[in-house]
Amino acid sequence: MGGGTEPGSDTHTRAATGYRATANRLVNQQSRLPGARKAAEEARRALNLDDKHREVHGPQVMTGESARAQLFARLRARLDAAVADTALLPAWLVLALGHQPVGEDVAAWMDTATSLLAYRVIYEVIDPVVAIGPGAHDDPQREIWRKELEAQLQARRSWPI
Repeated sequence: MGGGTEPGSDTHTRAATGYRATANRLVNQQSRLPGARKAAEEARRALNLDDKHREVHGPQVMTGESARAQLFARLRARLDAAVADTALLPAWLVLALGHQPVGEDVAAWMDTATSLLAYRVIYEVIDPVVAIGPGAHDDPQREIWRKELEAQLQARRSWPI
């Protein structure tokens, strides 16, 4: 043997150490392979099931999203008209946001008011004074929206809603 590859040389020792480390990593990775294959197969089944659900329910979801967008647009247009005409707004809206948007805050006020109107329409909140109404802990989507509205309203007022 020659040229620094003899057993015991620095080069040989580094190469042997590197080889053992790589061999150990390979064994470790090979031991993880069955679990990774199982996880990949489960993920593939979940994706296939999701594809089937999308085929069946996709059009309904798109219709629902479209209806929601239309509702928001119509509510926004009615609110724009009411504010422009200085119409008397409902007590629950005035208590929550004030009589009308002021200054540079118009867009944020209108966005919050529109979202609040949509929430009340969708969840049939009819309280004449309380803007959001009671919580519904059995509906996670409603609770998320409710908490977002509460945060927006709280940021706009100095008193609790």
